[in-house]
Amino acid sequence: APRLALVVAASSLTTSMLIAASPPTGSFSVYDAPHGGVPSSTTRAPLADGCARVYLDVGTNAGVQIRKVFEPARYPRAPVLPLFNAHLGTERATDGDLCVFGFEPNPALTGLLEELESNYVEQGWRVKIFTETAVGTTDGNATVA
Repeated sequence: APRLALVVAASSLTTSMLIAASPPTGSFSVYDAPHGGVPSSTTRAPLADGCARVYLDVGTNAGVQIRKVFEPARYPRAPVLPLFNAHLGTERATDGDLCVFGFEPNPALTGLLEELESNYVEQGWRVKIFTETAVGTTDGNATVA
């Protein structure tokens, strides 16, 4: 089957990953690689295994959109909630088949996002936030001011 692969290269301080999508079926996989490693679908299990629905937050900042996904009652007037309800379901915090991946390059937000991810994982929610990680179409490094 034809595959579309997007390689997301992180700064040398963090991680690299591979997102591979299969357009005919709409499926995709996310692979994580250790510090300095190369992502590979043959060496690591996909992070999105078992996910029926996936939300990608590209440019997570402080994680507010991820919070809206899992804690919509805290943001009752958020204009995005009807969209989340329509595409991610209204029971998304409890149904177990939703995965959320966030990407944030700003190192000043790393501690906050690591704490958010840890708290959500403790709740049983499938969240992975790639800190100090930018998304792009080319491999390389950038400085975040």
